[in-house]
Amino acid sequence: MNVALICENQAKYNEAESYYKRAIAIYTKTFGHDDVNVAKTKNNLASSYFKQQKYLEAEQLYKDVLTCVHEKDFQSLFSPTSRR
Repeated sequence: MNVALICENQAKYNEAESYYKRAIAIYTKTFGHDDVNVAKTKNNLASSYFKQQKYLEAEQLYKDVLTCVHEKDFQSLFSPTSRR
């Protein structure tokens, strides 16, 4: 993911997108779709899309990230460790 950020900072958006997508695939396969690393990388890719004025792509990824975060927060409310 650091390579993607470097590419993005150099305005090499196509390269950055490729690295972000590869990182998302690896994190998803390794940790599952609701892992924090997946969410962070999707958020970074969405920000990259936003900088390129690819608003529809950015919006969809931001929605995915928010949905994942809200689901995790909701689940944590009802987990056995959260009850007192």
